[in-house]
Amino acid sequence: MCPISKYVNSRARHCAGRLPKPNHALQAFIAAQLLREGAFGIKTITATSLISGISRPSIQAAVLLLQNGDDALVTDVLNGRRPLIQAAKSVRNRARLIEDFRVASPEDRAAFGHAVGVATLFDSAVAPSL
Repeated sequence: MCPISKYVNSRARHCAGRLPKPNHALQAFIAAQLLREGAFGIKTITATSLISGISRPSIQAAVLLLQNGDDALVTDVLNGRRPLIQAAKSVRNRARLIEDFRVASPEDRAAFGHAVGVATLFDSAVAPSL
Protein backbone atom coordinates (compact mmCIF):
# COMPACT_ATOMS: atom_id res chain seq x y z
CA MET A 1 0.00 0.00 0.00
CA CYS A 2 1.19 3.51 -0.79
CA PRO A 3 2.63 5.23 2.33
CA ILE A 4 0.77 8.47 1.62
CA SER A 5 -2.58 6.86 0.83
CA LYS A 6 -4.04 7.65 4.26
CA TYR A 7 -3.50 11.38 3.56
CA VAL A 8 -5.34 11.36 0.23
CA ASN A 9 -9.12 11.52 0.18
CA SER A 10 -10.81 8.23 -0.52
CA ARG A 11 -12.50 7.31 -3.78
CA ALA A 12 -15.70 6.51 -1.87
CA ARG A 13 -16.05 10.15 -0.90
CA HIS A 14 -15.50 11.23 -4.47
CA CYS A 15 -18.18 8.83 -5.66
CA ALA A 16 -20.58 10.16 -3.02
CA GLY A 17 -21.28 13.14 -5.22
CA ARG A 18 -18.93 15.78 -3.93
CA LEU A 19 -15.41 16.61 -4.93
CA PRO A 20 -12.63 15.56 -2.62
CA LYS A 21 -11.07 18.34 -0.57
CA PRO A 22 -7.52 18.99 -1.81
CA ASN A 23 -4.73 18.44 0.68
CA HIS A 24 -2.53 21.50 0.07
CA ALA A 25 0.08 20.37 2.58
CA LEU A 26 0.51 17.07 0.71
CA GLN A 27 0.82 18.95 -2.57
CA ALA A 28 3.45 21.23 -1.01
CA PHE A 29 5.45 18.25 0.27
CA ILE A 30 5.32 16.60 -3.15
CA ALA A 31 6.48 19.84 -4.79
CA ALA A 32 9.26 20.20 -2.19
CA GLN A 33 10.45 16.66 -2.84
CA LEU A 34 10.47 17.30 -6.60
CA LEU A 35 12.58 20.40 -5.95
CA ARG A 36 15.00 18.53 -3.67
CA GLU A 37 15.47 15.73 -6.21
CA GLY A 38 15.71 18.09 -9.18
CA ALA A 39 13.14 15.98 -11.01
CA PHE A 40 12.02 17.14 -14.46
CA GLY A 41 14.77 19.76 -14.47
CA ILE A 42 13.20 21.72 -11.62
CA LYS A 43 15.92 23.78 -9.96
CA THR A 44 14.17 26.77 -8.32
CA ILE A 45 11.26 27.33 -5.97
CA THR A 46 9.65 29.65 -8.52
CA ALA A 47 9.70 26.95 -11.20
CA THR A 48 8.31 24.44 -8.72
CA SER A 49 5.56 26.86 -7.78
CA LEU A 50 4.60 27.46 -11.40
CA ILE A 51 4.55 23.76 -12.22
CA SER A 52 2.70 22.58 -9.12
CA GLY A 53 0.35 25.50 -8.51
CA ILE A 54 1.44 25.75 -4.87
CA SER A 55 2.65 29.04 -3.40
CA ARG A 56 6.36 29.68 -2.88
CA PRO A 57 6.04 30.15 0.92
CA SER A 58 4.27 26.79 1.20
CA ILE A 59 6.99 25.04 -0.79
CA GLN A 60 9.71 26.75 1.27
CA ALA A 61 7.96 25.64 4.46
CA ALA A 62 7.69 22.05 3.20
CA VAL A 63 11.39 22.01 2.22
CA LEU A 64 12.31 23.26 5.69
CA LEU A 65 10.21 20.58 7.39
CA LEU A 66 11.69 17.85 5.19
CA GLN A 67 15.21 19.06 5.97
CA ASN A 68 14.42 19.15 9.68
CA GLY A 69 13.49 15.47 9.66
CA ASP A 70 10.83 15.62 12.38
CA ASP A 71 8.45 12.93 11.11
CA ALA A 72 5.89 13.52 13.86
CA LEU A 73 5.59 17.18 12.89
CA VAL A 74 5.24 16.31 9.20
CA THR A 75 2.51 13.81 10.08
CA ASP A 76 0.67 16.44 12.13
CA VAL A 77 0.80 18.82 9.18
CA LEU A 78 -0.41 16.19 6.70
CA ASN A 79 -3.28 15.19 9.00
CA GLY A 80 -4.33 18.83 9.39
CA ARG A 81 -3.52 19.15 13.08
CA ARG A 82 -0.98 21.96 12.46
CA PRO A 83 -0.83 24.52 9.65
CA LEU A 84 2.16 24.11 7.32
CA ILE A 85 3.53 27.64 7.67
CA GLN A 86 3.16 27.65 11.48
CA ALA A 87 4.99 24.32 11.75
CA ALA A 88 7.83 25.61 9.60
CA LYS A 89 8.16 28.76 11.72
CA SER A 90 8.43 26.61 14.84
CA VAL A 91 11.49 24.74 13.51
CA ARG A 92 13.15 27.48 11.43
CA ASN A 93 15.65 28.57 14.11
CA ARG A 94 16.51 24.97 14.99
CA ALA A 95 17.12 24.10 11.33
CA ARG A 96 19.29 27.19 10.90
CA LEU A 97 21.31 26.30 14.03
CA ILE A 98 21.85 22.72 12.85
CA GLU A 99 22.92 23.83 9.37
CA ASP A 100 25.30 26.45 10.76
CA PHE A 101 26.85 23.85 13.05
CA ARG A 102 27.34 21.42 10.17
CA VAL A 103 29.21 23.96 8.04
CA ALA A 104 31.24 25.47 10.90
CA SER A 105 34.96 24.77 11.05
CA PRO A 106 36.51 23.22 14.16
CA GLU A 107 37.90 26.65 15.08
CA ASP A 108 34.43 28.20 14.83
CA ARG A 109 32.97 25.45 17.01
CA ALA A 110 35.70 25.98 19.62
CA ALA A 111 35.07 29.74 19.61
CA PHE A 112 31.35 29.09 20.04
CA GLY A 113 32.04 26.80 23.01
CA HIS A 114 34.22 29.44 24.63
CA ALA A 115 31.70 32.22 24.00
CA VAL A 116 28.70 30.32 25.34
CA GLY A 117 30.52 28.37 28.00
CA VAL A 118 31.01 24.63 28.11
CA ALA A 119 28.79 24.12 31.17
CA THR A 120 25.94 26.12 29.64
CA LEU A 121 26.27 24.31 26.34
CA PHE A 122 26.29 20.91 28.01
CA ASP A 123 23.37 21.73 30.34
CA SER A 124 21.17 23.21 27.60
CA ALA A 125 22.02 21.03 24.60
CA VAL A 126 23.53 17.70 25.64
CA ALA A 127 21.89 16.88 28.99
CA PRO A 128 18.25 17.19 27.77
CA SER A 129 18.91 14.70 24.97
CA LEU A 130 20.34 12.01 27.27
